[in-house]
Amino acid sequence: VFVFIGQTMYAAGAISAFRHDALTNPDFEFNLPFGFTLGRKLAASFALYAVTANIKMMNALWDFLSPRITEYENWRTDQLVKNTEVTKTFLVKCVVYYYPFYYLAFVRGVVEDVDPEKCLLELKNNLAVFIIVHIASVVANILVQIALTAWAEYQMRRKVKNRVGNGAVEYTYVQAQAIRPDYRGDTDDYMELN
Repeated sequence: VFVFIGQTMYAAGAISAFRHDALTNPDFEFNLPFGFTLGRKLAASFALYAVTANIKMMNALWDFLSPRITEYENWRTDQLVKNTEVTKTFLVKCVVYYYPFYYLAFVRGVVEDVDPEKCLLELKNNLAVFIIVHIASVVANILVQIALTAWAEYQMRRKVKNRVGNGAVEYTYVQAQAIRPDYRGDTDDYMELN
């Protein structure tokens, strides 16, 4: 838990400082591997998207690790397992999702001695990018799930039709439910962040 919180706090400061350097230093160049170089405007826009990328990567990594960590803990009841998972997930996601924006709004101006107007402008830009990317990723995830389910249903119907021949094919609700994706639990429903 604390590794994710620490990484988020460090990344918010480092990305903000990187972007500040790119915008204020006219000689700024960021050297990439294999001899590529980012100019100051491209580096500044890269930093704008890096905040959202960090949030999405840490969220995906935590979603993968959290259930596995909770499995190794010795809880007496399933309800205690769920409560622990929800508590840890809320704590991590609250920091991962909100701290970068909190840093821009309240901390950066004091720590880095940056004009508050510039901080608010950067906050506005980062929030706009995050909201657009988040909505697009949620919609894309829904569309992928629908497409995978439709493909699985199509294959099942074709399989049933091949067994029956040209006769009437009955595709039941139970068959449709059997090929739906597994339910991951209601923890995400409690969190309302995904």
